[in-house]
Amino acid sequence: MHNIATITPTSTATYFIRISLNASSSADTGGYKLRVLPPYGEATATWDNNFEPNNRLSNAYSLATGVSNAITGTIAAKSASFATNYSDFDWYRIDLTTGNSYTVELFSVAAALKISTSSDYGLCGISYTSGLAIEVFDSSNSRVKSQYAPTGTTPTHNSLTYTPTISGTYFIRISLNASSSGDSGQYSLQLY
Repeated sequence: MHNIATITPTSTATYFIRISLNASSSADTGGYKLRVLPPYGEATATWDNNFEPNNRLSNAYSLATGVSNAITGTIAAKSASFATNYSDFDWYRIDLTTGNSYTVELFSVAAALKISTSSDYGLCGISYTSGLAIEVFDSSNSRVKSQYAPTGTTPTHNSLTYTPTISGTYFIRISLNASSSGDSGQYSLQLY
């Protein structure tokens, strides 16, 4: 993804999107693709086989509980050819019930995403080894639980357990701990 914008129309009408180069004096040319995506709550919202696009909370893919509902996601590679060049974040959503404990587990993680001996300053400015982080957010987008340092080895890479105090929709974000890393690959995720 090179660039993204969120638009909330105030009325039903025809809207126009203009695409232009950031440097008006540039003679660069080339093709691009443009997608207009509905938020997750709309009936027309769809995802591809890798559950993309799920890079933002508004496009979070719906999860179901139970080990038989495990899914395989992908942390996409960063590309220096894009000006934004951000690491991939994968967002998922799930309805949780007060008082029940839920475990989010990452397993079967690609070798390129696993723990290495180098470290980087991750999401909160704290040094962690590489690997994948798990964060849980409530419906107001407030982080309620996180596990940055991977907790396990094969087959479990990382996990956390959360017991909500309020029933409702929660969001799970999966990301690289080493945000400057160009690592990419698949992982499996389950919630039980």
